[in-house]
Amino acid sequence: MMAAKPLLQDGLRKNVLSGFSTKVWCDNWIPTIPARSANDNGVYRDPNLYVNHLIDFNTKEWKLDLINELIEPSDIPLITGLKPSRTFKVDDYIWVHTKNGQYIVKSGYALAKQALQSSVEVLEPSTTKLKSQVWKLKAPRKIKHFLWQALAGCVATSSRLADRHCDSDRSCSRCGAIEESINHVLFECPPALQVWALSPVPTSPGLFPCSSLFSNFDYLFWQAKKQGVTAEQLESFSWIVWYIWKARNDKVFSNKDNQPPETLALALSETKSCPIKLFGLRGINRYRNALHAEFGALLWAMEGALLNGLVSVHFETDCLGIISVLEEPEDWPVFSSELDIFKGFRARFVLFSISHISRNNNVRSDRLAKSARVRALKPFNLPLVKMKTLWLKIAIALLFITVTFTAKAEFGQWCVADPQIPDNVIQAALDWACQIGGADCSKIQPDQPCFLPNTVKDHASVVFNDYYQRYKHKGGTCDFHSAAVITQRDPSNGSCHFEYIQ
Repeated sequence: MMAAKPLLQDGLRKNVLSGFSTKVWCDNWIPTIPARSANDNGVYRDPNLYVNHLIDFNTKEWKLDLINELIEPSDIPLITGLKPSRTFKVDDYIWVHTKNGQYIVKSGYALAKQALQSSVEVLEPSTTKLKSQVWKLKAPRKIKHFLWQALAGCVATSSRLADRHCDSDRSCSRCGAIEESINHVLFECPPALQVWALSPVPTSPGLFPCSSLFSNFDYLFWQAKKQGVTAEQLESFSWIVWYIWKARNDKVFSNKDNQPPETLALALSETKSCPIKLFGLRGINRYRNALHAEFGALLWAMEGALLNGLVSVHFETDCLGIISVLEEPEDWPVFSSELDIFKGFRARFVLFSISHISRNNNVRSDRLAKSARVRALKPFNLPLVKMKTLWLKIAIALLFITVTFTAKAEFGQWCVADPQIPDNVIQAALDWACQIGGADCSKIQPDQPCFLPNTVKDHASVVFNDYYQRYKHKGGTCDFHSAAVITQRDPSNGSCHFEYIQ
């Protein structure tokens, strides 16, 4: 037991729920691997500073001004990616090497084995790294597959076909060279050399293009950037390689001679063409892993549906992990805070269901997510994470949802009813605001713009916000005996407009 203590310490992280038992500078609560304590911003470290001091318990959100003052900037996205609990819960521990946060022997064994293995960096070019880098390119999948096959030696050049006894002629059909290797076709054949010389990618004799296929790709992936070549100059190289190969095939199979300027023009035009429209995209804080991002997408979709007055919905997702978290929440302690938010949203729907579908039936959203990762778009200068749109089986189009979200993505503060609070408590606060507080309650009367949805929480949100906007500059607060919370997303829906006064 004691011999395994260092192993457990490396794999455990303090799971911040309310933050009352987690020290900012002492406990390992930052979601890195291994977990660690927070790094300071060069200020005095109060040894008795707890994480709950960084949480605003009125809004259940992080105090960003205090965090920016105390915490190192690189730690801030990691902290804001954690979701404080909306109800009081005692902080516990989770295992960082599994998705659900529970320890399993397999993960502990793998961690122990990894600790025993000494990693020695390979100084010579690594084909594994080259192949891995291919999948990070901003290029269509067909081109990524071709580049990977080129690095793996699986492209059907004359030399490779002869090696496999499929042909006896090893010569190049374009220039007559004795050996048509993969590197020769893509980089050394005279037509290919001319294309590279005319391209935006700088060439240097002996450096690029050269006689080594791996060195040429190493230059395009990394070395060119180290020598000051810009990303704009390199963005077309994958298309150039592709069209050089297509020009070679035109000669072999159709006896057609494509001139280098024509090949380059095709590659450059393809680089600039085919704009992709993105729907369901949102700038968000950094998530710990893909499953947290998937769950964040669900919460965002639920919030968007509620903001648009949709109270009877069915969600479908191709992520089995989400279904598992919702069906067996006790097995996923790492999602404790997110599940609290989910329950709050869930309670506001009249009809709610969610089911799993095959990814083949969710092709559009899957492509949208992959396109976002390929293009590496960063709306609002916030980190972009993997996100898949969860299709809503409701009587409106996804585009309408997207446009509505975009139009309402304004910065402000509105006061709404806390979905965690019982209806009887909210009703008492609503009665006070209408009868004593001086709020305008005419909008929630029958046949008025905000009568529907006809629920206590929706009516209270309208009245609470009216009171808050009227009196916030005169000392009024969004509290109502803890029945209300501040939101930074406009809760207006349909004809019901929530006023915001700066």
